[in-house]
Amino acid sequence: MIMIEPSGGVGDDGGVDEIVRGARRSIVTVVSPGRGGSGFVALSNGVVVTTHDAVGFELEADIVLEDGRSAPARIVAVDVTANVALLLPDQPLGVPALRPAPPTSRTLGAPVVAIARPRAGELTVASGLASGDVRIGGADWLRTSAPLGVGGAAVVDRSARVIGLVSPGPRGAEREPGPQHLVAPIGVFDELLRSVDLPPRQLAEREPVYGCPSCGDSFDVEDDRCLGCGAGLPHAFELEGPGVLAERLVRELLERHGVGANRVRTSARTWRFPLRSGASSGESQIVLRIDRAGRTVVLRTPIARVPADVAHEALYRLLLTLDDQSTGDLRLSIGGGDVVFLSLVVTAAELGAKSAGDRVVKLSRDADHYRSLLGQAYDLDPLHEADDPEPPA
Repeated sequence: MIMIEPSGGVGDDGGVDEIVRGARRSIVTVVSPGRGGSGFVALSNGVVVTTHDAVGFELEADIVLEDGRSAPARIVAVDVTANVALLLPDQPLGVPALRPAPPTSRTLGAPVVAIARPRAGELTVASGLASGDVRIGGADWLRTSAPLGVGGAAVVDRSARVIGLVSPGPRGAEREPGPQHLVAPIGVFDELLRSVDLPPRQLAEREPVYGCPSCGDSFDVEDDRCLGCGAGLPHAFELEGPGVLAERLVRELLERHGVGANRVRTSARTWRFPLRSGASSGESQIVLRIDRAGRTVVLRTPIARVPADVAHEALYRLLLTLDDQSTGDLRLSIGGGDVVFLSLVVTAAELGAKSAGDRVVKLSRDADHYRSLLGQAYDLDPLHEADDPEPPA
């Protein structure tokens, strides 16, 4: 457990530990392609609250519990403006929902504790004081005396009753400049919660509806601007110069593979999507990035994770040999300290060629080959998905 005490508002560590014991089973990790974060069980039917940032426009995600169990879940409701998403697990989680806190838990100076599981097996805790409400975008948001950790963290009172979740704040709303340490109280998304407080079978066909933060009209994920008011949508990015052409070619390439570009976009220049080759028994996660000049595109997928006890020198020699002899326009490398990646580098103009789709499929197919080869040579477990952070600016 990582303990963070920005203000010491709750008292001694024993007081914090008691609060954590009362809530920790209900705190979960949300795992979504290229994203993820923390969340908490909010309803007796198992519905989990997290931020919209944690799941993006995916329709499915995984929920990981304290004991390591994982359950698939569907996103059943989203408030794009409030940055809140609700997930319904496909099976009962067997953990209690957090009880809602009364309004008095938010009074000025009241101690609050934020509990999160940003990654499976990790619990983070932060404490602070309620600093009063602030009106943003027509709703009352809670300010705290200090930052309370990651988005999606459950903010609870002394009795481990949930006040709300840590959030970067509402989208599209004017606010005071500077950091505000915001919490979305349950009142901000209470109506959304009530809409899914139903037996799971009654939510079997439920899918999220996305509303424009400016006018409230529903929008399609692949739209960059609201068709109702013309405002730019939160997921839209505007590139300039050569980047505009590269983005268009990326969209066309993904469309040829049946992938909606906006649904899998994780930043202005990055897309992360699954792809299955004809021979693959599973999907490979492909990360596609446009360079800052807008002229080069790199696609890469993880192959294997290298344990600390593997002889790196011998492995590096093998990777160099494979690069020189057999990978063609594909390249093997170690990134992130311990992950072997297979990469394809093309110019933006090459993305427009009909052969580009075949080269992407070849990347996925060859990734399977190298997973098998490294597994046989070094007994490395195959890796189909891994963190691939943005390179520094």
